[in-house]
Amino acid sequence: MTRRLTGEARVLRRCDELAAITAIPGRIDRYHLTEEHARANALVGRWLRRAGLTTWVDAAGNVCGRAGWLTEAVAAGIVAAGQPRVPRLFSWAGHDAMAIASLTDVGMLFLRCEDGISHHPDEAVLAEDVALGLDAFEATVRDVVRRVGARSSQPS
Repeated sequence: MTRRLTGEARVLRRCDELAAITAIPGRIDRYHLTEEHARANALVGRWLRRAGLTTWVDAAGNVCGRAGWLTEAVAAGIVAAGQPRVPRLFSWAGHDAMAIASLTDVGMLFLRCEDGISHHPDEAVLAEDVALGLDAFEATVRDVVRRVGARSSQPS
């Protein structure tokens, strides 16, 4: 009988699998655009696709993944909050999303901040933007509930 791993054990096992792809045994030594980098990209890409994400390799050579249905729900939430257009942004916060991508889909909603400064003491947002972000988040959650409800009511 195969025992199913808990989420935590699965994440730790994947960390070990990724760490094993190294140029120097016994160390985590993997450089950009090397054979090890390609092998790590292939491994992470398989995990992302298995989790139902769309994958691609960006211009810098990094494998990326996206849950399209969740991105659509976030976009719908932004429009429902009254914004006329939905910009698509790249975020260096992908490491946060990739850390849990094997467990759940991830969508990100960003607030406007002065001069684009984020995660820094100089970060500044307007109360109106926070209120708009909360409205967009609420609409996104409602859209996700609707979409998940529609999927779960379909015959299997």
